[in-house]
This record gives sequence, structure tokens and C-alpha cells, in this order.
Amino acid sequence: MKKYLFKLNNAITVFMFIVLVAVVFWQVICRFVLEIPSAWSEELARLLVVWITYLGIAEVEAKRDGIRTLFIIQKLPIPIYKALLFLSSLTAIILHVCLFIGAIKQIQTNSAYYLSSLPFLSRTVFYYPILVGSPLAIWMIAEEIVDNLKQPYPLFEEVPGGEDQ
Repeated sequence: MKKYLFKLNNAITVFMFIVLVAVVFWQVICRFVLEIPSAWSEELARLLVVWITYLGIAEVEAKRDGIRTLFIIQKLPIPIYKALLFLSSLTAIILHVCLFIGAIKQIQTNSAYYLSSLPFLSRTVFYYPILVGSPLAIWMIAEEIVDNLKQPYPLFEEVPGGEDQ
């Protein structure tokens, strides 16, 4: 299930990126060749960037490709190292919970407002990717916490201390 869910997430993100490139290309053609600015393409591009960002966060967490500063903490004793990894992951989960709650509040606040150049879309469409991406990211971070607790040396390329241990 997880595998198919993240393949779907990846496919949607790639599709949105292709649409984003096409929309921005159209915007450039309209603005500089036809000399007729296209307002809808700017808002659609902004919307796509927001969706790609929050779906991409879940993708990064699933692949565990996030930026980490492991150089210093990998030099610490394993219990302290694991505690710092746990604290880092817990902080990320708290951030995503706050984003999720904030998105719900913003959806409630902005439900009566619509985009000026795309009047059929409510301003709430900018907050829906958070409702999708944050739970997926929390799920992946929670799995990483469990995996890190199981592994003796999580996120190490090799066992600390070399081959003698």
C-alpha cells in the first residue's frame, strides 16, 4: 500500500511539474512575445509550486533524503546520537502538526474568498496541499523513528570505529 501511495504521489508531483513548466512557458510567450500579460497563468503557477512543494516534502521524507547535519552528531556516543535523531524527528512532526492545524484554520477563514484571475477557485486551494503532504510526511518520519530505534547505528554509512568493532 505504502509503495503504491508514494508512486502515486511521485506521479502527481511529476505531472504537476510538467504542467508548471508549460504554464510558465505560456506566461513568458504571452508577456514577451504577444505583449499581453496572462494573470491566470501566474496564479496557476503559484498554486502548482505550493502543491509541488508539499507533496515533495512527503517524497523527501519517504526516501529519507532530507538535509541533515550528521557530521558532528555521528561523533557522539550512540545513545546521545539516537536521542538527537529522535528529537530532530519529533521536532519535524510537531512542525507538520502545526502546519496541518494552521491549514485547517486558514481554510475556514478563506473559504469565502476566490482567486481574482481564476474566480472558480477558492483561495483555500493553497492550503489543501498541506492537508495532504503533512500527514504523509508525519507517517514517513514516524517510520524513520521506529527504524532508527531498531538499528544499532542508524544513518551511518559504516559502523563507527571501523572494522575492529
